[in-house]
Parts: sequence; C-alpha cells; structure tokens
Amino acid sequence: MAISGDFKASVDRGATSLTLVDDEGQPGLRYTGLAAYDANGTALRAWLELRGARLLLKIEDRTARYPLVIDPYVQVAKLTASDGQEGDSLGNSAAVAGDTIVVGAPFVTVNGFTDSGAVYVFVKPASGWANMTQTAKLTASDVGTTGISFLGVPVAISGKTIVAGAYSETIGSNFEQGAVYVFTEPAGGWADMTETAKLTASDGAANDRFGCGTSIDGGTIVIGACQATIGSNTNQGAGYVFLKPAGGWQTTSGFAAKLTALDGAANDFFGISTAIGNGTAVIGSLQGPGALYVYATPAGGWTNMTQTAKLTTSDGLQGDELGYSLSIDSGVVLAGAPLATVGGNVEQGAAYVFEEPAGGWADMTQTAKLTAPHGAAHDYFGWCAALRGNKAALGAPGWQTGRGATYLFVKPRMDWAAASPVDVRLISVAGAAGDSLGFAVALSGDTLVTTAMGATVKGDRDQGDAFVFEP
Repeated sequence: MAISGDFKASVDRGATSLTLVDDEGQPGLRYTGLAAYDANGTALRAWLELRGARLLLKIEDRTARYPLVIDPYVQVAKLTASDGQEGDSLGNSAAVAGDTIVVGAPFVTVNGFTDSGAVYVFVKPASGWANMTQTAKLTASDVGTTGISFLGVPVAISGKTIVAGAYSETIGSNFEQGAVYVFTEPAGGWADMTETAKLTASDGAANDRFGCGTSIDGGTIVIGACQATIGSNTNQGAGYVFLKPAGGWQTTSGFAAKLTALDGAANDFFGISTAIGNGTAVIGSLQGPGALYVYATPAGGWTNMTQTAKLTTSDGLQGDELGYSLSIDSGVVLAGAPLATVGGNVEQGAAYVFEEPAGGWADMTQTAKLTAPHGAAHDYFGWCAALRGNKAALGAPGWQTGRGATYLFVKPRMDWAAASPVDVRLISVAGAAGDSLGFAVALSGDTLVTTAMGATVKGDRDQGDAFVFEP
C-alpha cells in the first residue's frame, strides 16, 4: 500500500502495528492487530514492513490453503468529552451495543459538586465512526443531595437502556450504600438527560457499595453489592436481580432476587463484577484466588437463591483476583485475573475461559487459560474483559509502565484451548506512560472499544479518552 501526505510512518517492534504521525508529532492513524488465516482457519504468521513510501503486508503462506483472510484492526475514531477537565477519568468504564458507545467518567464535577460523575454517550454517525465528542451526557437528577457518588463505575448497555453504577452514593443516612441509575433512550434519540429510574436495595446498609458490579441483558439487571454484610460476615457481598416492570423502569422497582454464595465468607467481595446473558447470571468473588458463581434462572423465575455452579481455576493462587472482570456470551464465560503471576512475572495477569457443559453448568475449572504474548510484571492483563462470539478482548493497563494495551483474541477453529500467539492482536496507540490504555474494553460485532482513563487531553492530565477499532 502507498503512504502519501505529510505523515511519518513507523512500525512497532512486533511488526504488527503501524502509526502515522503528522508534522506536529500527533498520531493520525493506528493500523494494528494484523492477523491472517487460510481457508482452513489456520492462523498464519503475518507482519508489516516499510519500504520508503510503501507499506507491505507480509504473510507466511508456505503451508497455507488459499484463499487467505488478512484481518488488521484500524483505529477509526478517538472519543473525547467536549467539556472534559483534568481528572475526569473518562474511560473508567465502557460498553457498546450496535452503534452506541457508552463511557463512564466518575470524577466529573456536576453543578459544582466534585466527583459526582457522568456518563457520555457516543452514537455512530451515518458516515461511520470518526473522531468526535459526545452525542449526549447523562447525569443524576439528585446531584449534590447524596454525597460523592462516582456515577459511571461501571456502565452497561442493552438495546435502548443504559445502566450506570454509583457505588459511593449515600442513601438516607447510609454512607456508600450505593445506587444504580437507569437511562432509557428518548424517542428522538440520545440527548443530555437525567435518569429514568434509580435502583437501590431495600435492605441496603452503609458501606454495601451497591453498584460496584452492574450488567444488563434485555429487561434484567444484575447488580453487585460487594461489601454487603451477610449474617456476621462483613464484606461478604451479595447480588441483586431487578426485572423491568410492564410500565418500564421505575425508581420504585424492587429487586426480584438476592443472590448469595453457598460458601460465602467475610471479605469475599462477592459482586465485584457481574454479567448476565440468556437468563444466566455470573458474579465474581475475590476471596483466595478468586471464583465465579453461576446462577441459572429457575423455571419459576428469579428467586432468592444460592449458586447453580462455582467456577475456579486449576492453577489459581492466593490473590490472583479471578473475577475482577467478567463477560458472558452464548454459554461461554470470560474472566480476568489481573494480579496472577505468570512465568515468574508478578501481577502480569491472566484470563480464563469457561464453556458450559452439554448437561448445563456445574462446578468446574477452566476450559482455557489466556495470557499475553511477551507479557511482563505489573501489566495487569485481565483488568477488564469483553467476550462476543469468537472474539475476546482483554485490557492490560499496566503494559510498558502504565502506557497500557488491549489484546484481542480470536477463537481458533478447534476451541479456546488451542489459542496461540498468532491468534492474538495487540491493540495500542501512540500514548504515554500513565495513559492506562485498556482500563476498560467493550465489543460489539467487529467493533472494539478501548479506553485510556489516564490520558492527557489538550493539556489536562487524567481527562481520559476512548478509541474505536474496526477491521
């Protein structure tokens, strides 16, 4: 391919990414995640070379069966806030569904109240994704009356509904009981607005941190209260299931079920993460190496219940924090263990895949373990996780001393256990130490969203931004 214009091109050391930088040193385009497959689905070695003003895509095809598929990911958009300020941390969380991207900024000042938080919505233009500021900004109607809330940690979206946690919110006199805000898209499309409904736990207490894990699928919302006291166990944690009423989401909606673990104990932090898909809820717990608890919807509908299955790792060690991040899709669960030691590298991080057995979920260990090629200590690979179809995205915000990176795994034709380094694309941008790219990730179809919560934008440190990559 020919390279023209005033851009300077450079290929990274792994020879799978290209950056174009303008004459002022600003990155203009990132071409990354190069991968190639033959007609059998076999991954082939692929790399980039620069020869003068030409970019060459090189494929090792000696054993390949044609035709070949060459599949890079290109940075198509950078998303920022039009009113962003230093310390907002846009990109602390992210979600995507179809043409709508949602990004949380928990430290935004709203109406003069610091750390109230906000959620930014970006809608894909008719001409396709491009550098842009938000389509809408979502805030809480009761800002300033509830204490620090951190709205936007985390965020989730399903269809026309966005949910955002505010785990630090004071409810009544209960400090940090927490709440979750629900936003429903208006008939005219997303616009600046406050919530449609506010969800709280009727049995909540101070320091529960309700909302630290939040997920939605259709009319079902699953919320973690990771520091809730259960019996005499402080910080054991609990999960809450809310079902959409016939008339739509309402502040008065009560929870349909409360989920707990059979073997729950103090300091489990059960509910640190949640995921919901096709009637199956998964909740992360950090005790020991960490664990995942699966809850399948009973035939009679959601009721207070203990787990259907407990998922653990065969090689887990104390403090791995399996379950810090979670995603589920079509009977497959992806979970990050960002503090896992890999090959002697402390806190390099790992991720685990669990596939539902033919007979349904049961206590089990992983189907596959995913690690980052050329990972290093303190990468925190698995800090965030997203799974859609045959793709798994995992963030490593500590990569290269805090610059951060995102890894995209493509499931081999056989199964996840056969994944190898050639099935992985390294997604990075020309950032700086402290950007923390990969702090949050999201997937929808072929669209990958990854955030850099610590990025400096127009001179404002930690303002944060997000990037959209597509093939």
